[in-house]
Amino acid sequence: MVTPWNVLRSFWLLFGVWTVLSHTSTFGEANLHQHLTRVAVVGIGGLVLLAQRGWSRLRTDTPASTETGSARGAWVFLLALATGLCAALWHLPSRDDALYSAMAVSMVDHPDRPLLSFDVVHGLPNGRLAHPSYRLHSLEILQACLAWVFGQEPLWWAHVALPPIFGFALGLAWCLLLQRLAPRAWGVAYLFLLAFWVLVPQTLYSWFALLHLSKAILALGLLPFFFVATWRFLERPSLSHWGALLTSQIAAVGLGPTGLWFGPAALLLAWLTGLAIGFGAAWKKTFAVGALALLTTAYPLGLGASMLVEIRAEARAKTAQIRPPKETSPVGDTHPTSASARRAAEVPSGVATARGKQQAPIRWKPSPGHFREGPLFDLERGLSFTGIPEDLWRLPPRSAPLFLGAIALLLLFGTRVQRRFVAVTSAFVLALYNPYVGSALITFAIHRGIYWRVLWLLPGSLLVALACTLPLESRFRPPSRKGAVVGMTAVLLLCSLLYGTKTFLPLSNQTVFAPFSLRQPSSAWYGRRVSALVDPGSPVVVPAAIAPWLISQPQHAQPLAVRFHYDYFLKDVGRRETSVRLNLMRIVGPRFDGQCPPHANGLIAGLQKFEVRALAFFDQCTHVREQIPQLQAMGFQKDSARPPDGTIPPNIQIWWR
Repeated sequence: MVTPWNVLRSFWLLFGVWTVLSHTSTFGEANLHQHLTRVAVVGIGGLVLLAQRGWSRLRTDTPASTETGSARGAWVFLLALATGLCAALWHLPSRDDALYSAMAVSMVDHPDRPLLSFDVVHGLPNGRLAHPSYRLHSLEILQACLAWVFGQEPLWWAHVALPPIFGFALGLAWCLLLQRLAPRAWGVAYLFLLAFWVLVPQTLYSWFALLHLSKAILALGLLPFFFVATWRFLERPSLSHWGALLTSQIAAVGLGPTGLWFGPAALLLAWLTGLAIGFGAAWKKTFAVGALALLTTAYPLGLGASMLVEIRAEARAKTAQIRPPKETSPVGDTHPTSASARRAAEVPSGVATARGKQQAPIRWKPSPGHFREGPLFDLERGLSFTGIPEDLWRLPPRSAPLFLGAIALLLLFGTRVQRRFVAVTSAFVLALYNPYVGSALITFAIHRGIYWRVLWLLPGSLLVALACTLPLESRFRPPSRKGAVVGMTAVLLLCSLLYGTKTFLPLSNQTVFAPFSLRQPSSAWYGRRVSALVDPGSPVVVPAAIAPWLISQPQHAQPLAVRFHYDYFLKDVGRRETSVRLNLMRIVGPRFDGQCPPHANGLIAGLQKFEVRALAFFDQCTHVREQIPQLQAMGFQKDSARPPDGTIPPNIQIWWR
C-alpha cells in the first residue's frame, strides 16, 4: 500500500544506495563514465528484484496491509506536495555554491578524471581537494550524473529540479513527526511550520530556501526522519525498519562530512526521546532494540575513523618534510628565511585596515585545539562557548524571546509527549554544547570552527510551531475548525509583520520569489560574462562578490582566488602565493566594510606573473582605475556589454585580452 511512510522510506533507501555506489566509485578512483556503468548495472538488478517481488505478491493473493487513517495519509501527501512547490518558488542565494556546485561542474567538465580527486575550486593542475572528507559527498555526484545524461547543466539540477523533490520528502517527514507530537492539531502545526520556513528562512536553522545545499537537506530533511524511523523501530522491531535506519545513516554521510557525527547523534537523541516518551515495550527490551538501532551507525563511525587516521597521517607527513631555505614568490621576490622577516613578507604590501594599520598576516587555519580556549560568555559577541559571533547562531537577541517562550510554553502547558520531547532534546543539546564534552568532540569529530552545528539537533522552528498550536490541544479545549482557521490566520499575520520589519534576521529579506529559476543573485551575470570573454580555464581576477558564482558555471574561467574563507584551499601553492592571490582579489573589490583598499600595489606584477586574461573591478576602486593605461599597454580592452537592469552591483568594469 502506498503510504507516506513507505514513500519516505523508499526515498531515503534509494539515496542511501546511491551514496554507497558513489563512495565505492570515489574511493576506487573511478571516473564519471565508470560510475554511470555501475549505477546502470545495479539499477537493472534492482528493477528485476522489484518485479519478482511484485509478481510473488500477486500470486499469493494476500490483501495488502492497510494503515488507519487513509484520509490522513492523503492530507500528508497534499501538504508534502505544497512543500515541494514552495521549495521551487522561494530562493535564497548562498556562496557555499562556490564549493558544492564546483564539485558537480568539475566532474562534468572532466568526465575522464577520477571523481573528486582534484582541486575543484581554483583549478590547480596538481591540486587536491582541500580536505579528504569532501570525497564523501554524493549529492554533487548525483547532480553531475544527471547533467551528463540529460544535458542540463549541474546548476539547473541543483537549483531547479532537486529542491522540490527534497521539499516533498521533508514535508512527509515533518508531517509524520507532528502526528506523533501533536495528533489533534498536526495539520495546523505543519501549516505554521511551513509559514515559518517561508517567511523567516534562516532563523533557528530553518534553511528551507537553501534546499540546493546538502547541509540544509541534512539539518532540515533528515532530522525528522531519524525521529520517526527510530520510534517505529522501537515500537515494532523489524528488518525493514532497521534497514530504514541504516540507509538514513548512509544518506547523512552522503550529504557531507557533517553527517559523520550528525547521523549517530540524531539517532541517539531519537532513541532517548522515544525512551522518555514511552515508545516501545519494557525497558529491557527497549534497551536491546536501541542497541540494534545503534548498530546502524557503524557506517558513518567507520568512515569517520578512517578519515581521522588519514588526516593525522597526512599531518605527520607534512610536519616531517624539510622546508627549503628559500621560496620564490610569484611576483619575483625572494622569500626571507628568518622567522621575523618571513612573517613580515607574508603581509601583502600596502594592505591596510580601516584604521590605517597594517593587516595581520594571512595564516593557515589552526588545527583543532582545546575547546576551553574560547570564552564561555562574551558580551560583545554573544553567548557562545567558542567565541562564535551571534549571527552564526541564527538566533539574535531580539528573536530569542520567541524561541525561549516556545520552550517555556511547551514545558508548562504541552502534552506529556511534548513536554518530554522538549526536555530531553534541550538537555541533550546542552550536554553536547558545553566545554567538557566539546573538548572530546572537537578532538575526534568536529572542527572547532563549525562546532556550533551541534545546535542543528534542536529543531527550533518545530518548537515554535508546536507552541502556536497549544490552544488546539486537549489540555485547553477540543480543536474546532473555526478556532484552527482563526489561529492559523493570526500566526500568519504575525509572521508577516515580523518578516516585514526584519525582527528575526536581516538576511531573511534576501529571500527571492523566483519560481523554478537558478538560486543566484543578479551579480552572477558578471561571472558568466567574464567566462564568455576568455577561454575555459583562463586565469582571471575578479572580486569576492563575483568569484563564487563564476566557478559554478560549466567551462568557466578560473579565478586566482574565490573566497577569503577558502584560503586553506590553496595549501598546495604555499603561503606566499596564497597571500598574493588573496591580495589581488582584495585590490579589485571592496572589503566587508564596503571600502576598497587605498592601494593597487602588486596588481600589474601579479597580472603578468599569472598571465591573467580578464580583470573585473568596482568603479569605486580608484587606485585600479589609475592603472588603466598600464592595462591597455598590456593588451587589455574594456568590455562594452552592460548588465541587465536591476543587476546589483551595476558599477563593475570588465577588462580582457
